[in-house]
Formats: sequence, C-alpha cells, structure tokens
Amino acid sequence: ALNLKINQKIIDKETADIYNRLGDLYSETEDLKSSLKLYTTALYINQKLNNRRNVSINYFNIGTLLLKVGKYEESKRYLIDCKKIAIEINDLDLLSDVYEKLMLTYEKTGILHEALNYSKLYNDSKNKMITLNNYEKLNELGIKYETEKKEKEIKLLNQDKALKTAEISHQKLVKNYFIGLAIIILISSSFIFRLYRNKLNDN
Repeated sequence: ALNLKINQKIIDKETADIYNRLGDLYSETEDLKSSLKLYTTALYINQKLNNRRNVSINYFNIGTLLLKVGKYEESKRYLIDCKKIAIEINDLDLLSDVYEKLMLTYEKTGILHEALNYSKLYNDSKNKMITLNNYEKLNELGIKYETEKKEKEIKLLNQDKALKTAEISHQKLVKNYFIGLAIIILISSSFIFRLYRNKLNDN
C-alpha cells in the first residue's frame, strides 16, 4: 500500500500532475486503492493551489473510481462537485463526461428519473459539442479558403508585376537597340560621306 507524505515546500502544479498521472497508471493496473490515494493527493494539492479546472478533473477521477468499486453515494458527491466546477468554467468536454457518469451512478442506485435526466443532459451536451465542432471546422475551412484566396491574389499580383518588369526591360532593350542602330547608321553615313567627299576632291 502507498504511504503518501506531501512535502509542503513542493506543492505545485507539476507535482499534482505527477500524482494524477500515477493515479491513472494504478487505475489501469486495477490497483484501485493506490489509485484513489494518488488522486486524493493530487486533489489536495490542486485545492491548495486553487486550480479549479484540475480540482474538477480530480473530482471526476475519484468519482469514476468510486463508481467502479460500487461506492455509489460517495461517487455521486464527487461527480456533483465536478459538475458544479465544470459549469462554472464552461468545460463542455468534462461536463459531457460527468453527465454520463452521473447517469450511470443514478441508474445503479435505482433512481431512474435522475438517470433519465442525466441521460438527456449527456445527449444534449454531446449534440452541442458536435454542433460546436462543426462550427469550428466550418470556421477553419472559411479561414483556409480566405488564406488560399489571398495567397492566389498575391501570386497573381507578383506574376503581373513580373510581367510588367519583363515588359519594361524588353522596351528598354528595344529602345537601346534602336539607339545603337541609329548611332551605327550615323557613324557609317558620316564615314561614307567623308570617303565620297575625299574622292570628289581627288577628282
């Protein structure tokens, strides 16, 4: 059995996370007693740190564990505490999970009207999450479309700019060519004229 002693100097989020992960590992190996101690220790640390979200997760883990071992009333208390915080911090994922566990808890204790109530809440939260996820996906697609559209526009502008630059370069080249040709014609004409004039003088 685990004998956990907490050093008051190392009460921090990382330590709480370690206890929580160890609790998960012991839970997977079906050592539920050790797992419960580790989860309870993590809960104690997170309460000291006033970390509401992690406290709610610890409540959920402990409640789920107690449900597994058949301690339904204790399980219910932890799960209800988890539900309260999940509503406060608007954690839809956790809220959906806790509704499901509370549905099972009330079902096991034979309080079927409450089990049915939490079943409806569970289904509603699932549908809400699906709608939210679909909205987020549509939003992501919209952002992706706009990004790709802007990238294409930038690409077209760059291509247009490159074409204009090439056209200007071509115009300069043609202009320089004709200037050069004109200079050559002028020099050639001058040279021919001189030869012609010298020939006339010789005659």
